[in-house]
This record gives sequence, C-alpha cells and structure tokens, in this order.
Amino acid sequence: MVFGLGEGRIDIVLPKHEFSQGEKINGTVKLELKQPKKARELRLVLRAVRRRSGRRRKQVEVLHSSEVVLGGEKEYQSKEYPFEVTIPKLGLPKAPEGILGSVAGAAQAMGFGPGPVRWYLSATLDISMSFDISKKMQLNVV
Repeated sequence: MVFGLGEGRIDIVLPKHEFSQGEKINGTVKLELKQPKKARELRLVLRAVRRRSGRRRKQVEVLHSSEVVLGGEKEYQSKEYPFEVTIPKLGLPKAPEGILGSVAGAAQAMGFGPGPVRWYLSATLDISMSFDISKKMQLNVV
C-alpha cells in the first residue's frame, strides 16, 4: 500500500456504553492487520478535555491524560489486547445555584466560559516510516 494506507484497522471494544468517574474500564483493543507489521508501540490514551470560549478565541483545556502501553517495539499481528484503565474523579467545582447559576448557565449557552467535560479513549499502533493506525472514541461519563 502507498505510505501505509489501508494496512489494517484498530478498534476499541468496551463492555458497556456509560461509565462514572472513579470506575475501572476493562476493555480490548482489537488489531486487524492485512499482514504482520513492525511497530514501535501499541498504546491507549484516556483523556478528559473541556473547551473554553472567550470573546475572540476558543481553547481546549486538558483536564486529565493517562497512557497505557499495551506493547513495545515488535512485529504486530491481528490480535486482541486487553486493557484496564480507571476514570479518575476530577472533583470539578459545581455550578452556582440561584440567580448566579442562571446567569452562568446563560453565558455558557451563548458560548462563553467553560464547556462540558468530554472523555475520549484513543488507541494507536505507532508505525515508523508510515502512517499510524489509530482509533478515537468518546466515552459517556456521568
């Protein structure tokens, strides 16, 4: 294939669709390759981000990021790699109540201030001299 395109795919398999902070996730990274592939690393990253909007620009604030290495430098084949990762409790401050809470909610609805926290899992097969094979999915954390 040209520059590694179409050499395979990677998928993240989870036991359920909704998680809570402090919960352990036991899942599987499923690697499907057309042929064995030498790679530097197979990793999984759990990340929590929040978009912040101001008058002129938007920013992404990373609230949490942790990495689990599922395999080091070697030749990878189609296989399933189990993983375990814990969603940390972020302990973010709660929104104010009463009139102040209403004003803050209205400002957030108009795009000002911090947005909701979004959680993502991403799996990557890091291939040297070629495009990486990766998958990113959003988690529903309540």
